[in-house]
Amino acid sequence: MPLLLAGLLGSALAFAQPAATAPTPTSAPAPLRYLGQQNLPRGLSFEGTTIGGLSGLDRDDNGTFFALSDDRSQNGPARFYTLEIDLTRFQRSNAAGMDGIRFTGVHRMRTLLGGTWPPLGVDPESIRHDPKHRRLFWVDEGRRSAASVLRPALREMTLTGEWVRDLPLPAPFLPSGSSAGRQPGDGGVRDNLSLESLAFDPVRRVAWIANENALLQDGPAASTKQGTPVRLQAIEVDSGRAGPAHVYMIDPIVVPPLLPGVFATNGLTEVLVLDEGEFLMVERSFTPLAVNSIRLYHASSRGATDVSALPALEGASWQPMRKRLLLDLGTLVNDDGSPLVPDNIEAVSWGPPSAAGRPTLILVSDDNFSAAQVTQFIALEVVGPLTEPRAAPAAVVP
Repeated sequence: MPLLLAGLLGSALAFAQPAATAPTPTSAPAPLRYLGQQNLPRGLSFEGTTIGGLSGLDRDDNGTFFALSDDRSQNGPARFYTLEIDLTRFQRSNAAGMDGIRFTGVHRMRTLLGGTWPPLGVDPESIRHDPKHRRLFWVDEGRRSAASVLRPALREMTLTGEWVRDLPLPAPFLPSGSSAGRQPGDGGVRDNLSLESLAFDPVRRVAWIANENALLQDGPAASTKQGTPVRLQAIEVDSGRAGPAHVYMIDPIVVPPLLPGVFATNGLTEVLVLDEGEFLMVERSFTPLAVNSIRLYHASSRGATDVSALPALEGASWQPMRKRLLLDLGTLVNDDGSPLVPDNIEAVSWGPPSAAGRPTLILVSDDNFSAAQVTQFIALEVVGPLTEPRAAPAAVVP
């Protein structure tokens, strides 16, 4: 999601204020430990392309990573990269280089007709590897403006970028009403707050998609006063049929701007499946001139309402997913005592095992192809449970 333009428009008026809401308190130590980071040089070139806008990341069973650029074919054809990551090179320093990141390939993404995507004809946001069929799935955020509408999409492609199919999206996500989506009664995704997340469950053969902020008919976008409800929607990969959907509540904007009307946002930028009905959610709150607030939550669908049959959430009765704070990246500290400065984090993937043999997570930022931002890889080690233990079934008394 490109945030820079809106940020620059409001930067002259904005000023960092105290946080609007505090993270959910946790009594246990954080289950994630900061291993270090890597930062790519600005404008880094690879095989005739500029590396930037990385908004999706996933890893196959052989350790190859796939990084999706959200370039709308404006800085080059829509594309994804393959790369290798060496955690031993990561450093707990804001000045870390990129020794641990090695790009190995780039693939242009193809349309149904076999060509590359035209400028502004696509907005890639998240990517997942399908280990069963050795394919890639990705989401296209689409676009809504007074001039035109591009529907959001969930797509399948080969490992080299050839189009395979589009999977149908449930009706609530599809734009309806006015083109720009700014009139009473309009429905579907909001412009630039559309499909941002994709999680893949290879065991159940289910893809989970989520919008960044509420659908128009579901409620308002996030503000400093209130959060926003987003739909986490299941889609069966083989059949393309829609499954259950649950509501995840995003926090209010963390740092309010000084003056009303200055652009700021908080949204869901990525999701990982932890277990059946258990998810890791990445929330990114942005306010001009303030450090991005990046929070990782555990969310559970246990007890949450299946809202897949509801055309609109407003006016309906439903129970959201339960959420629990796992880590606020703003609490992390480098080896020299300086705070970690997270950039515009939009991707998360499982990483290679740590030196201790534990699971790891890799977070990646979208630099918006901006000289004022950086493509940042952050590595976290899983040192505690990410989900809560399930209650044991009640004993049956004969």
